[in-house]
Amino acid sequence: MVSRSFASRRVQSVCLILAAWLGMVAFDLAMANPCVDSSYQFGDPVPIGIAYWPGGLEVNWTGLHPCRPGDREKLASEGVQVAFFRPAADKLTFMRSTKEEEDGLMASIPADRPKVLTLVAFTGRENLVRSEARTIRSADGSYTTGVGTVPSLILIMRLEKGVPKYLLWDSEDCFACGGSNSGSCLAGRSCAIEEEVCLSNDDQVVDLSVGCNFTMPVGFSGTDKHSTVMTSGLEINRLSKYAVSRLMAGSFSLAASGGSSAGSFLSGVGSSATSGIVSGSDSVFG
Repeated sequence: MVSRSFASRRVQSVCLILAAWLGMVAFDLAMANPCVDSSYQFGDPVPIGIAYWPGGLEVNWTGLHPCRPGDREKLASEGVQVAFFRPAADKLTFMRSTKEEEDGLMASIPADRPKVLTLVAFTGRENLVRSEARTIRSADGSYTTGVGTVPSLILIMRLEKGVPKYLLWDSEDCFACGGSNSGSCLAGRSCAIEEEVCLSNDDQVVDLSVGCNFTMPVGFSGTDKHSTVMTSGLEINRLSKYAVSRLMAGSFSLAASGGSSAGSFLSGVGSSATSGIVSGSDSVFG
């Protein structure tokens, strides 16, 4: 059951627009750039990047960070693509990419590479913070045991005195889909569904367990720069995916983003989506 305090918390959403690493789109890079160091208070927008590696295994991410210049060049050469978003500190945010975007990434994988899609969340310049890599789609069980697409992952950002310290995927296992060795468990971590049976990409689909659109609810833990304790991460941990799905459905409806956006976003948000590429230009990363 969703608590009254959590249900009344303002919920935000942004869409993830995937673009080529070395391309450019019209948006404010200074505001969106995740490769910055700062401290945040409750309600501040916190820039975070999501990097997708088509054909990259989780182990290939070892030691790499998209904000480190040398690593950025390597990842660019490997076809890694990124999206930016700015969730408000300690306000539950839903990030979403579309099946069409993932289809495009999977289609870009060279014939001699694994047919898998992995990702990391990242932020920081000198204070480099990065999540573990996670597999969200696989068509090659020889690398990931299971095959299919992961509908959702919960991301928690921990701040200490407002400074980002960790980006953590909420602990999951594959108990619900037959265990770590089942054909529905990707890389021993996350339950996947068959792409053919996921629910339509219709804008009204909000069930996180069966939707075609990969969704990441994001919460916060730790303290802001004024030592205010952040609780959205703890609250989202207490909720099942079903409860989070119901919260989404009860808080707002899905609406098309319009314009040149490749994705969709949830209506009624307080701030517009900020999405784009990570460029190799020093003028972007400062």
